[in-house]
Amino acid sequence: MPSPPHSIGALGWESGTIGAFLGAAGAWAEASKNGLQFYVRPGNPWRRATDILMAGKSYE
Repeated sequence: MPSPPHSIGALGWESGTIGAFLGAAGAWAEASKNGLQFYVRPGNPWRRATDILMAGKSYE
């Protein structure tokens, strides 16, 4: 059974607040600025922005 939509962990989200989401996105952006083992930084800046926002969902 899925968790309620307004609780931490809803639909796979680890970040339960806007601050936590932005902090996670920023931390991942910094950690991945030169690429990671399974992530090659794209040349398209819009794709990079999308990757950063998607990482904010689950990066801790």
